[in-house]
Amino acid sequence: MASSRHMCTFMAGASTSVASVASAVVVSRSSARPHASFAITLAVAGAMTSTSASSASETCCTGAAASSHIPTATGSRVSARKVVAPTKRVAFSVITTFTRIPRRMHSRASSHALYAAMQPVTPRTTVGAVRFSLMRRIIALQALAASAAGKNPPQTLRGGRMQHAAFGTSAEVRIRLGGPAGFGIKAAGQTLARSFVRAGLSTFDLTEYPSLIKGGHNTYHLRVSPDELFSHVEPTDVLVALDRATVDLHLAELTDGAALVYDPATVDVSDLAPEGLCLVAVPFDDIVKEAGGAKIMRNVAALGAVLGHMDFPIEHLAESLRAQFAHKEPQVAEQNVAVATGGWEHARRNACEFPHTLAPIEGAPKRILVDGNEAVGLGALAAGIGFYAAYPMTPASSLLHFMATRAEKAGVIVKHPEDEIAAMNMVVGAAFGGTRAMCATSGGGFSLMVEALGLAGASESAVVVGLFTRPGPATGLPTWTEQSDLRFAIHAAQGEFPRVVLAPGDRADAFELTWRAFNLADVLQTPVILLGDTYLSDNRQSVTPFDTASVQVERGELQVEGDVEGYLRYKVTESGISPRVLPGVEGAQQIVNSYEHDERGWGSLGEDASTRAAQNEKRMRKLELARTIVPPARRYGPQEAEVSVICFGTTKQPVREAMRKLAAEGLAVNMLQVVTVWPFPADEVAAFLRGAKRTVCIEGNLTGQLQGLVREQCLMDVDESLRRFDGRPFSPEQVEMKLRGVAGRA
Repeated sequence: MASSRHMCTFMAGASTSVASVASAVVVSRSSARPHASFAITLAVAGAMTSTSASSASETCCTGAAASSHIPTATGSRVSARKVVAPTKRVAFSVITTFTRIPRRMHSRASSHALYAAMQPVTPRTTVGAVRFSLMRRIIALQALAASAAGKNPPQTLRGGRMQHAAFGTSAEVRIRLGGPAGFGIKAAGQTLARSFVRAGLSTFDLTEYPSLIKGGHNTYHLRVSPDELFSHVEPTDVLVALDRATVDLHLAELTDGAALVYDPATVDVSDLAPEGLCLVAVPFDDIVKEAGGAKIMRNVAALGAVLGHMDFPIEHLAESLRAQFAHKEPQVAEQNVAVATGGWEHARRNACEFPHTLAPIEGAPKRILVDGNEAVGLGALAAGIGFYAAYPMTPASSLLHFMATRAEKAGVIVKHPEDEIAAMNMVVGAAFGGTRAMCATSGGGFSLMVEALGLAGASESAVVVGLFTRPGPATGLPTWTEQSDLRFAIHAAQGEFPRVVLAPGDRADAFELTWRAFNLADVLQTPVILLGDTYLSDNRQSVTPFDTASVQVERGELQVEGDVEGYLRYKVTESGISPRVLPGVEGAQQIVNSYEHDERGWGSLGEDASTRAAQNEKRMRKLELARTIVPPARRYGPQEAEVSVICFGTTKQPVREAMRKLAAEGLAVNMLQVVTVWPFPADEVAAFLRGAKRTVCIEGNLTGQLQGLVREQCLMDVDESLRRFDGRPFSPEQVEMKLRGVAGRA
């Protein structure tokens, strides 16, 4: 408590010493020090001027009401919304501070001094009263900021934990597994998800992990419901903690009646108040030993315990385990089943009352569990892909693995070249030979591909490029998500040439838009970019099996045989589409290079001014044809609505989830998902905006790239915007809060 109060006084400007705090508290922009959970949350919050250490300490460490502008000892006025930025984990995570926090001018230390390496404190060393008062203080600031902005706060506090806006019903369960990297958390979570899908239920998962092989903090969040799910949500009903850090970081997300599943031999929770929380102690290691299994099976014991506490049958998990280990010796699968059963039985014997009811659905329609990269891969295979090349880069890497495991059976050549430059050039070469070809990467790899992308544009090659984005610039955040490469995809490579950019919003979109991308590339003879992100690529959703019967293959102006005497590869046509034949067809002289060229492909003649103009205009006329055949924008919700949303890509998912909840409460919201972001559907967007009462653009980047396209292409603007750019996806709770504010129903 002393160190917490001292830090508060320092940040409020009433103390000039940080030495006594430096040994106990960490303040950092990184989440690498999660145990600094409660130490310094509200630096300058309070309703009075700080004139002494005692008054500042009292202000920071109590739940007194705060005004929207808070005077400090310096006489400065500070907006409560700009004081401290609580991170996603609220009181149970590190709080970011910056030099903008006001302090006395004579303070000897700047905020940068706080970034020095310090010994962390754990929440167990923090007095409970201070911990909960700090949490309440955060909520007070959130409510204050929301009130000033005309919005509702996303959570309220009851019983010392955050209570989140309810999405779904009591039949829905949200499960989170957490622990260090290397514990097999994602694999275990996906096994659990498959068991629920086998039981006829819908699932949606969210995996969060740092760019580490070992250590750090990984989580797998699984949402399960009898109803269709569009996205993840914030609350957790069952928390499986494989280490104490998981408890500290996620305790605030637990709902009333939630369960904490842990092994008492490795996780000490003796300091936790059991009120409103069910502590389910399960000896994972002992259960594994009794079953004669390996230590790595402890996660399977945890999965069984989760189902046991929920009073959910074990049979579906047993089936999933047998299917998962079918390629190994039979005893491996049976040992895993025995371990899962042991955890299930132990939890049933020691279970508390669980407020959620979830049961298998007999005769439910078949569903498959896929992530975005798998959906893209299935779409490519359905389209008849013949060549795939890629250099691994998160989050696109798993698509390379997916294609490689199916290459021989599907008759696809899959290459792992030395870098992304080679991958893109290989794809251009394969397309020249008439093969449907694709590569995929993330922003950094796409940067290397850009010159070869220009080659594809100049040579009018039918290539498909997957650009699955993560936060940049440079290495950025390799394992997190963002939508900040929209403009990059539209304008990449020097000069001007046509391209199509498609942005799938979910796994069904990813399958459909991929096979359509191959058709567009062939018909238009130009690059087509699939613009996804980590939220799409890495996370799995249960969906209806994809309709492969609806897939149509269109090769455009491609002639595979016959006499084509007088063939002109780059013939100037009204549509911009020139004849195209395969190498080796009689009478077809193939001249393809990176130079500007005449109709035959001769680069030496392309320097003529009239030839340059004719070829340039010919290529760009393809965009007019593209506008008539690309997938249109998709509209969701009622025709008449109080609030209208425009978005692209995976933002669609949390928006749809928020729309469903608001519709049940009588607030009508509709949405326009821009599927083809280039060529931009200006007419569709303009018509949508003209028919709207209040409009908001929601996108995952800092600069508002989609909103900028609306202004540029439609000469119109939206009323408000919501942007997120911290590497995390939007949650439906955030979207709901914004939409309420726009509608004036905060």
